[in-house]
Amino acid sequence: MRLKAPSLLALPLLSLALAACGGTPHPKPILGEVPEIDDVRFEGVTRFSKGKLIEHLHLGETSWVPLSPDHHLNEALVPVDARRIEALYAAHGYHGARVLDLHVERDDDEVDLVIRVAEGEPTLLDKVVFEWAAGAGLDPMAREALQATAPLQPGQPFEVPVLNDTLGLSRLRLQAWGYPLARVVGDATVNPGARTARATVHLDPGPYARVGRVVVEGLVDVPEDLVLNEVAFARGEQFSPGLMRSIAHTAKGMDVFRWVTVQPADAVEKGLVDVRLRVNEADPQTIRLGVRGVFEAARWEQQLVARYTHTNLFKRLVRLDLDVLAGWAELPDPVDPEAHGPVVTVQPKFTKKGWLEDHLLWTLRPRFDLDIQPGYKFWSPSGAFGVGRWFGHFLRADVSYNIAYVDFFQISPALDQSTTQLGLDFRDPYLLPWIRFVVDLPLVDDMNAPQNGAMLRFTYDLAGGPLLGDFDFHKLLASWRGFWRPWSWLQWAARAEGGLILGYGDTPGAPLDRKFYLGGANTVRAWGTRQLSPRLEEDPSVPAGGQTMVLGNLEARIPLGKLALVAFYDVGDVQAGELTFTPAEWNHTAGPGLRYDSPVGLVRLDVGFRLNDPGVYDGVPGWGVHFGFGEAF
Repeated sequence: MRLKAPSLLALPLLSLALAACGGTPHPKPILGEVPEIDDVRFEGVTRFSKGKLIEHLHLGETSWVPLSPDHHLNEALVPVDARRIEALYAAHGYHGARVLDLHVERDDDEVDLVIRVAEGEPTLLDKVVFEWAAGAGLDPMAREALQATAPLQPGQPFEVPVLNDTLGLSRLRLQAWGYPLARVVGDATVNPGARTARATVHLDPGPYARVGRVVVEGLVDVPEDLVLNEVAFARGEQFSPGLMRSIAHTAKGMDVFRWVTVQPADAVEKGLVDVRLRVNEADPQTIRLGVRGVFEAARWEQQLVARYTHTNLFKRLVRLDLDVLAGWAELPDPVDPEAHGPVVTVQPKFTKKGWLEDHLLWTLRPRFDLDIQPGYKFWSPSGAFGVGRWFGHFLRADVSYNIAYVDFFQISPALDQSTTQLGLDFRDPYLLPWIRFVVDLPLVDDMNAPQNGAMLRFTYDLAGGPLLGDFDFHKLLASWRGFWRPWSWLQWAARAEGGLILGYGDTPGAPLDRKFYLGGANTVRAWGTRQLSPRLEEDPSVPAGGQTMVLGNLEARIPLGKLALVAFYDVGDVQAGELTFTPAEWNHTAGPGLRYDSPVGLVRLDVGFRLNDPGVYDGVPGWGVHFGFGEAF
């Protein structure tokens, strides 16, 4: 027997009575199972969707989806939900709406909830009055523009959410026009019998203001003067919520704070408003350790990786990023011990902003590499010293001086400099100084995870000549990346790149390891790393790089929570000569991919298949599996 709610209230009294009479009540009264709600049906409803109404109910439907919550029938909530439905209708202008019937239809251990509603006619706005405070200094044309674009307009159903939207948007617009203390309140009078309503909006812009001081609260080790330099762009500017967000984003972008908030303005003095920026400093030191594996047809590699970061060296915001990689690589035949070797990279990177000019970002990058490639092994100390600057919000320029010393060992006979077809392009060892110029134009909605927009980059290297060294060449690389997310469940991403190396001077040409190569997880999938390249035909063949490169990628990305499905198409080619474009020899590949947003970053798995064979390379597999971290581009 199922006990109703009034019976539940009687149970404690019944237990006391039995105890007083010497009886022994059952220690756990059996109430029976509470049935699940299988379906909620609405009758007579046209104003709202079923989902919208269920959002406002305590009761709900039990879904078949695993791990979703179950909804059990609680008859005490039935009249409560009836009142909630009527309140929802009233808030949207249907003041005569009534729940005519709400009953339960039973089917064994499940029930259906049936709700019949009489919506009635909506209450219409007869008049909307905007009352401006005496002495309000806002231009009459601006007032008219604000009133004309308000969501609340005569002739529409009177809805409380629309009234609230009007108040909030009007206040934000006044603040965007430079009135930080703007106040907007409203009220309405409803005549249910006539089904009409009148609304009044009271507006007081308050004083106009520009940004005066920026006060930073919560600093411990981060120097205040450097924080103020970052947000100095706001001083003297017209107050606006957008400017306050820019201040907060700029401070957060310094990467030394856990959180940053801008406190609401509370006073205007002599036309100026002080901005209070509250911050909480993050731990300046972090270290990350990891293990990675690279498994491709032409290369196997096992890696230990570490990154140490200090964001506030010497308490002057000198940043250190130290990347260390140690591993073992096997190529091109994983079972040939002579093709195995250690892989080491040690790269500290120091960055400091503000020398000479507040917005210049200086970088120092010493580096050491020990690596193995098909046909040779090498070790190389190198370094770079450069400076960069943003110009506005959408243009960044960098220039750096670079130098590298490269010493080859265990060299394949194919690279003998007296007989190889590379001629003087192969020198062991060599010294290469060069100057690099980089221009970035990011026109995207989010620099870290772009959803829509485009990013353009142009890189130019000048090597040799007046810089001396063993090679003289120009190297140019132009890159475009585009992103478009038409729906929440789909994003298109594309990339197009072209590169040229042009020799000049007394020693024209580029070193073997500075030429263009394609193939691998980040360029043309289905090809092994650096395998899409002109080769020296030995046994095994040695990729020698080229001086003309084209690359194109297209991906369809379908997010599924922590997972994402990808379909990709890649095309690319590398030619040995300068300014050599041969579309008939371009290589096309395609395939599916899987992404997983893990705690240590995005993990990527792609399977690529070759779509054509231009007949240039022999013995190349028709497919390849690629593991990687982060998006391919």
